[in-house]
Parts: sequence; C-alpha cells; structure tokens
Amino acid sequence: EKLEGANETLADRYKQIAQMLGRIEKIKANRSKSKESYRKGRKTVAKLAIRGKTLNVYLALDPNEYATSKYHHKDVSDKKSYATTPFMLRVKSKRSTKYALELIEQLAEKFGLEK
Repeated sequence: EKLEGANETLADRYKQIAQMLGRIEKIKANRSKSKESYRKGRKTVAKLAIRGKTLNVYLALDPNEYATSKYHHKDVSDKKSYATTPFMLRVKSKRSTKYALELIEQLAEKFGLEK
C-alpha cells in the first residue's frame, strides 16, 4: 500500500534495491503490510520498509565494522524486531541508493551467495 502511494522516485529506488536482492540466489522475499523481508533459509538477511518519504534498508551486517566508513548508517540492534538486521541505511538520494546496492553486494559475499 505504501509503495503504491509513494512518489515515483521512491518507488524507483525501492524497485532497484528489491531487484538487486531478488537477483541473489537462495533469497526469498516475504511481503507484509509494514515491510518486505528477504530470507536465506530461516535467517533474515534484509528488510525494506517505507517510512513517510524515506526508504529504510535493514541489512544483516555488523554496524560496528562500518563505524568509520563512508556509509551513514544507524545501529538498530536494540530493537527486538531488527536484532537480526541491525544495520539501517536511510535511502533518500541517488548516492544513498548506490551505497545500498554496494552494501547488498557485500552482504551476498558475507553469506557466500551468488548473483
């Protein structure tokens, strides 16, 4: 519902990230009312959620490893629903979309998945 009501740029960014996650082998998508989860077996590796005009991407990466990196992220591991995907990246621009795609590639390498 939120995707249908979103503007074109937000919908385009959402589709780019969702397609990138869909291209990775052995990852299945599960769509709910509030977010879309991507799982490898029983482990959740990514979540996409639209909050207002912002797309939030949650990844199963350690936020402490990226503390001094170029990625402006937030650690949400204190929330129970995001404990398995503690790395949150807000996607609001072309640059943050590019960063999200780079991080998804790193996520695939971490879990040994192929495109």
